[in-house]
Amino acid sequence: MKKFMGNLCVFFKNNLAWILPVVSVIVVAALVLVIFNFANGIPVNSKTSYIYDENGNIIGVETTETSGGRSDTEDSYENDTQSSTSYLNSASESEPIKSNDINSDALVLNLPSDNSSSSTPSVTPPTSTPVQPPAPSFISQYKKGSTYPKFSTSNNIVANETITYKTVGTTPLKMNVYYPSDGLKNKNIAIICFEGSAWVHDTANWDGGKLAQTAKYYANRGFVAITVCHRSITYSSDTDVYDLLEDCADAYKYIEDNLDYVNDDYMMLLGESAGGHLALQLSLDSRYGVNPHTVVAMNPVIDLNDKNGGSYYLWETTASSEALRGTASPVNSIRKNNTKYLIVHGKSDELIKYKTITDFVSSMTSAGNTCELYAVSGMKHAFLVFGYISSDDVIIGHMQSMDTTIDNFLGIS
Repeated sequence: MKKFMGNLCVFFKNNLAWILPVVSVIVVAALVLVIFNFANGIPVNSKTSYIYDENGNIIGVETTETSGGRSDTEDSYENDTQSSTSYLNSASESEPIKSNDINSDALVLNLPSDNSSSSTPSVTPPTSTPVQPPAPSFISQYKKGSTYPKFSTSNNIVANETITYKTVGTTPLKMNVYYPSDGLKNKNIAIICFEGSAWVHDTANWDGGKLAQTAKYYANRGFVAITVCHRSITYSSDTDVYDLLEDCADAYKYIEDNLDYVNDDYMMLLGESAGGHLALQLSLDSRYGVNPHTVVAMNPVIDLNDKNGGSYYLWETTASSEALRGTASPVNSIRKNNTKYLIVHGKSDELIKYKTITDFVSSMTSAGNTCELYAVSGMKHAFLVFGYISSDDVIIGHMQSMDTTIDNFLGIS
């Protein structure tokens, strides 16, 4: 060993003239490479995470790369993070999820977005899916739609309360409140109903409106059900749809502020035809400050400038110009929000074409909203209004089918 070390020392001594420069070049090159990589940020960490919608479904993949780098703004070093996100189409094809419809091929559809035909990357889901938060404990006091007592329209429809929520000029605007059939509970779910009839009704002599039986149906389910009177579009020569929307927003806020037995986080809007328009527009137009948990819109008017359905003469009464009507149209007000939507429509609706509705639902879904369609073949406009074109049994059958979706939205199990 001593001989080996001695020979090694002699070697280095005799060859030092060329060994030292070579070693110096190698060391300097290594240092330059390290400094270059650090300054320009070679990734030192890469992470892939999955993006979920509120139902726990994967809708995209996000890849995050973190590298070391020099700050451009200060004399220090910091991590640089770059993210890339790709979203999957929400569905590849429409799937029926109804099984208990009555004398129809009624379907609840999650419509695909317009770009659903494009190719998407394959994604391997993680081994565990996110746990959804449980419904609030008070929800357990409600029964699923299929288990509550049968509703009878022969009962006298009498409101438990009639409340004046505002006065316009000398005209009081009222709401009728129907308590749950099994009594008021703590912080009840409330369903607020806006009737149709082309935004026209007898404001001065309003007695509960055409959705009184609908409200009683939901009161029988255990909800607080409320029918609302707003100004008629014929109230005065200068009344327009914006006045009606203001009235409905004021009614909503009155309920929030004054009915202590209503749970503000579980308020629903239900509208039929013109009332469906009001319910949708209130929830979509952020200027009104109305944020319901759920909206049920039955054959709703969604475009006040729609000339395809043969009812443009009715839409024209809502505002004095096409621009004003356009601003008050749900089709032009779509935005991402937390409200859940159930759109109900007859495929033979003669006033609002079915394709107009499917296009709207597709646009709502593409915007990131929970929006489902309950479509019924052979049914015309206003087929869910009691005493109109459908028998009570047919109406109740469809409403009980709709309850499955409503129960899912509310977390009733």
